[in-house]
Amino acid sequence: MGGYADAEVSRRVIAWISNRKNISRVLLTYADRENLAEIQAREAELTTALQDLAEARFNPPPGVQRMTDETYYGLVAEIEGERRENHRRLVVTREAGMLNGLMEMKDPAAEWEAQSVSWRRRVLSLVVATIVIERRGKGCEPGTRPHERRFDPTRIRMQFVGDAIE
Repeated sequence: MGGYADAEVSRRVIAWISNRKNISRVLLTYADRENLAEIQAREAELTTALQDLAEARFNPPPGVQRMTDETYYGLVAEIEGERRENHRRLVVTREAGMLNGLMEMKDPAAEWEAQSVSWRRRVLSLVVATIVIERRGKGCEPGTRPHERRFDPTRIRMQFVGDAIE
């Protein structure tokens, strides 16, 4: 039964860390408070710049030639590079460094499987507030015999940092 519970917890954590907004929220708790407003303002400027660039690329004003793919993707790469550097400025602790590494993952599921158990435990301690496996009821689930044991993933309750219990 423990293997099933571990697999279910891993599945939920991978889904949670796959959403960059979740990690950003947690990263802010470890951020450098003195420079936070400046970093967030620059992040907003970069987001606006990306939106404006996409608008200029795909909906150029009448009479203006459409931007080439090379130019567009080059500018996007520059903005994304500055965003990564901006995120690194938030990193002032080891925990924040680990969270920043999670944000840069291309394939969180593959990365999760490739890492050591101690790394996974560290990530769990950073992003999960509580994990509770509820007790079974006295009655049996429909379709099972009293002596059978069957894993029920709905008994696992997890609360991620900053989220409500799911």
